[in-house]
Amino acid sequence: MKKIVPYLISLLFTLFSLGIHMATFSDSMLNDNNNRVSNGYLTYMVNYHKELPAFSRRPLTTILIETTSQLSGLSIGMSYIWMNYTLFFFSGVLLFWLAFKLTKEYWYSIFAMAAYFLTFSVLFAFFSPIYTYDEPLQYCLILLAFLALLNQRWLAYILCFTLATISRETSVLLLPAMVLFFPVGSNSSRLFWSKENLRKWLLIVTPLFLYLIFLGIFLSQKDLLKGAETEVGDRFSCFLENFENQKNAVESIISIFLSLGTFLYLLWVFLKNGSPSILEKKLINAFLLTFVLNTVVVLLLSFARESRLFALPLFFLWPLAGSLFLREIKIVFSLKLYYSCFKNWQYLFCLLLSIFINYLVSFKIYESFYDASGKTHLFNEYLFVTSLFISVHFLLSHFLNKNPEHQKSVLQWAVSDKN
Repeated sequence: MKKIVPYLISLLFTLFSLGIHMATFSDSMLNDNNNRVSNGYLTYMVNYHKELPAFSRRPLTTILIETTSQLSGLSIGMSYIWMNYTLFFFSGVLLFWLAFKLTKEYWYSIFAMAAYFLTFSVLFAFFSPIYTYDEPLQYCLILLAFLALLNQRWLAYILCFTLATISRETSVLLLPAMVLFFPVGSNSSRLFWSKENLRKWLLIVTPLFLYLIFLGIFLSQKDLLKGAETEVGDRFSCFLENFENQKNAVESIISIFLSLGTFLYLLWVFLKNGSPSILEKKLINAFLLTFVLNTVVVLLLSFARESRLFALPLFFLWPLAGSLFLREIKIVFSLKLYYSCFKNWQYLFCLLLSIFINYLVSFKIYESFYDASGKTHLFNEYLFVTSLFISVHFLLSHFLNKNPEHQKSVLQWAVSDKN
């Protein structure tokens, strides 16, 4: 039964996301007027990705969609939905197996998969302005590459990571952290720079060289070399647009928070209170390095409102979500702790104040994604819930620190799954 559960949970989360996108209230790129697939718009999107040079060099998703349509007889719109949600389903399963490989804990791995599917840019992947296209395939290939890397299957790793980079070139932003933190050598400089580690580093970055060869051939065959230079120059204007006025600046900052805020907060709590293992420390450092690198690149060269772009560093954190964060999640769901904490008027006042502030920010300040049609997408609700979660956790944790007599029973329940 346990072998089937990850597949069932991945399927349920996949259908849950699809249901949100196809609901009558949703303003999704998949949904055309009350549960009808927007075949015309999705066909336009596929053609647009074939014609625009910046997208045409990422041909794999388009090939899969068109091949699915040709073999099945489905429309391009239906093929788009079928292919991308099939890939999301498999990415959830792959994340479970990666988490299990790293933690050896079944329920931690289930929790990691849930954390992945509830990530903002995954749950709302096809809403405007997230506009997911290549990411489901990229995610599957990156996870396959990580599994191959952990099993020292270098040919499979090189193939999968090269394809992930062709799917979406941002995959290369994972490589610096992989080079620095994946080698198994000692911290001593003599062993760290051993021939074995140098060989591994070379194998890890091999997909970058293969991608550059592919890109050079593609651009020369399509006569797009000059166009590529123009595109790079134009991308630097994205930074100005991200912060050109107050509305865009607020949107950019909240986009980062929606994608990473909860993970960054829980990681801060863990590092303040916990003691990471050697493996956890490596992956946390890999996440932090990639977070800084990726965030700078996105803010300089892309539109921050496309919040999926900020999620890339989470590949180092998603597999550890269970082992790092499950204790903190359980604290928030401790009814006994709620009763003890919020019967104190000071904590109750802080809770009510945080709810009021979260409401103002989520439903009054952050309204830039609404359009004249009156449709919605649950972004504001997601922002409110995640902000409230952080506020409640902060208050409960503060109460526990100030009242150590409550810690034993609450924390014993919170970490009972380890025993």
